[in-house]
Amino acid sequence: MSNFMFQIGDRVLGADVGNAECSESLQEGIITHVIPNQEGIDSLVQYVIDFGMDCRVLFANELELVVHAKSA
Repeated sequence: MSNFMFQIGDRVLGADVGNAECSESLQEGIITHVIPNQEGIDSLVQYVIDFGMDCRVLFANELELVVHAKSA
């Protein structure tokens, strides 16, 4: 088990950077891939989030957990 903040399958709220009218709005999505930082810096791990109509790559500080995958 990794010690990343989020895991594949976690449902999260992520920054909706594609919405120019409201850059602080959040979208709910599912983590589909974890991209570890090559230097081993946990705070710089990136997460691929599937928002249904598109996917985005976000850092942990841009995400908020809704439901852990193992809890669903």
